[in-house]
Amino acid sequence: MSYPDAKPAQSRRFQHRSKVYHIRNILFFALIYCTCGWAQADAISIYTEEFPPYNYTSDETVDGVSTRIIREVMNRTGLAYTLNVYPWTRSYRETLDHQNTFIYSISRLKEREGLFKWVGKIVPAGYSVFTLQGNQDIKVETLEDMKRYRIGTTVNDAREVYLLSKGFDVRHFDRLSGEDANTRNYLKLKAGRIDLWPIPDAVAYHIARSQGDNPKNRLRRVYALSELSNGYYLATNINTADQVLESVRRSLAHFKASKEYMAILKNWGLEELYEQCVDRYSSLHAADEC
Repeated sequence: MSYPDAKPAQSRRFQHRSKVYHIRNILFFALIYCTCGWAQADAISIYTEEFPPYNYTSDETVDGVSTRIIREVMNRTGLAYTLNVYPWTRSYRETLDHQNTFIYSISRLKEREGLFKWVGKIVPAGYSVFTLQGNQDIKVETLEDMKRYRIGTTVNDAREVYLLSKGFDVRHFDRLSGEDANTRNYLKLKAGRIDLWPIPDAVAYHIARSQGDNPKNRLRRVYALSELSNGYYLATNINTADQVLESVRRSLAHFKASKEYMAILKNWGLEELYEQCVDRYSSLHAADEC
């Protein structure tokens, strides 16, 4: 009796194993490519607006106290990113609509809480309602009092969202949009076209100085928006991967504990606001709240 040669069967088994190894190699290198190529394929886009002194363009470079902090934080993550400056409405929409996008300097409001993933607070901020020093007849003791006056706002910014949540109607506002909306509101206030200007204190003072005015001589604070005065945040699209979020969050926490962070705040005159915030909270919670 003759027996079939075993070599063809061995050859077939070898070919089968070779195909399996080949497929495994393809999958392995595909995984490596996807992992290593993430930063290039899905580079992070960070959006902001013209909002000096927190973020603004100078000599075609994005600058400002918030921007300097964001650059330091992102550079420490090693993630590829771009900074983009647009009017607030567009920056807000881009971040809402696209994965791997971030936005700053944004107020963390109840109405926005579920729309983004929140990385953390980047800078302190104080909000007030201003009028001109010459408008001594304007009295604002409550939010309701503001409804008697013409209020200059920027479309969909934190002040508008806040006031709308407190029972105001858009008919109470003289609204502007665009990159220079805050400056134009200041000029409208000086021209007597609006009576009240809700704005962060640092922004109001910066704009007044940029127009050649002494803010203490030109502006009068008539009401403190204490509920809004909780600082500005970095936020990201709701679908951004958690590992990306945590990488940026850790980097921000570490940087805020550094001397470099305090040096930036001091350079922009914000260290006192930060220290006041730290004093309000225990050391356990200060890092999160401030």
